[in-house]
Amino acid sequence: MERVKDECYATKAQLHRKNNLTNLKFEYDRQMDVTERKKVEAVLEKLTPPTYLECMELNGYVGRMLPLSWLANNSSLRVLRLEHCMSLETLPTLPVTLTDLDLSYCSELVAIPPTAPSLKSLSISFCPHISLLPFFPSMETTEVASLDSWERWASGRTTAGETVASMPCLQKLKILNCQRLKHLPPPVFPCLEYLMIKGCVQLHVLWEDEQDSNSSQKEAIDLPRLKFLKLRELQELSALAKGTTSLPMLEELRIELCPRLTWLPEGLMEDLPKLTTLLLLDLEELACLAQGTIKLPKLERLWVGGCPKLTSQQVDMLLQNHTQLTHLWLKKLERLRKLSALVRGDASFLKLEEMRIELCPMLSSIPDGLLKSLPKLRKLELLQLYQMTSLSEQGTVSLPKLESLWVIGCPNLSYRQLGRLTHDLPQLTSLFLGWLSWLRSLPQQITNIPKLETLEISHCPNLVSVPDGLTRRLGSGLEISNCQ
Repeated sequence: MERVKDECYATKAQLHRKNNLTNLKFEYDRQMDVTERKKVEAVLEKLTPPTYLECMELNGYVGRMLPLSWLANNSSLRVLRLEHCMSLETLPTLPVTLTDLDLSYCSELVAIPPTAPSLKSLSISFCPHISLLPFFPSMETTEVASLDSWERWASGRTTAGETVASMPCLQKLKILNCQRLKHLPPPVFPCLEYLMIKGCVQLHVLWEDEQDSNSSQKEAIDLPRLKFLKLRELQELSALAKGTTSLPMLEELRIELCPRLTWLPEGLMEDLPKLTTLLLLDLEELACLAQGTIKLPKLERLWVGGCPKLTSQQVDMLLQNHTQLTHLWLKKLERLRKLSALVRGDASFLKLEEMRIELCPMLSSIPDGLLKSLPKLRKLELLQLYQMTSLSEQGTVSLPKLESLWVIGCPNLSYRQLGRLTHDLPQLTSLFLGWLSWLRSLPQQITNIPKLETLEISHCPNLVSVPDGLTRRLGSGLEISNCQ
């Protein structure tokens, strides 16, 4: 576009007469001098698009504004994308037909017109001067990223002049790295199914009514259609909501790196009938998951780690009665002393396929019988369990489907316990042993594993020998390092 000398050349193009044109993109050199702004604006004014244009993009435009007649006179425009329009300060009134608006790297833009009754998708990023976002009544998807000044939503208006203070059609909301956002409004998104918030360092509570922020009244939060909730890197987040929270359709809950979160909302963990995935990672102040019984009947994947204040009792409550669980991962739980819930009563883990326990310094044993009641377990990892002394006191271990076994950094286990663990592993193909100072030789049970293909041993300083037969059988599949 910078090659167009003046508006006369633009007029000769007669762009407005090209009625078969439905998609149009204006591309500018991003190194273009802003001193040419007046010429650029004048040229664009004369390049009036045809009435039936459906999609328009501008990239690198250096003007302060778009021609007022452009959008107002268009009766078909559905998609508008503005990228790297670094000097653009305002947008004209958006056409009523617009359904998709994409704004990125518009560093001088201060506001978005609130009148867009048909807008269904909004993507806005790296527009540092926008402090308010209007509600749009037809919005279905919103993605907001790196808006340094954005603090809250503001009521919008329809073309009829009615106030809009909610987005009743919104299904997906994604917010990334908005430094001044402190909270979301109370649920005004009744159809919301997907919510992700990451890197909003001042967000202190997820849902709060700005007018009642100082009130002690606990407002109930109800999001009847929410299926996915992910919160990550929210340094100031202390609570999701002040009152009870109902998420009856939630299928996946992920909360990571929220160091000030101390508790989950009242009633949340007591009624999540659809939840299949739960991930709680690096929540340094989290001490309470629920006051009553935790009910997660559909849970399939559970990851809990980096929660040093979570007591053994709370973890025990979390692990009870999971007949659908396939993946279990526990890490850096400093107060975890036992795993009794795994073998209590009717708690059945018959579908468990992968289990990893790592850096739980107070955990001293695996409950008797557990390693004989996991018929589908394919992968077992026991890592840096410094107090672990027992894997099975009564009889041997039977894991008929186990394919991969890791025993790393368990200095208080014994040769006898390792022998029991590897006694009956007909499907095992990979075995990893490391940082076991007591290991002088390999138990005979390891030599007898019929399908073993890979054996890696590292940092076992007292290992004296490996049976010749095993060495010949594994060949390059045997790797020994940092062992005398």
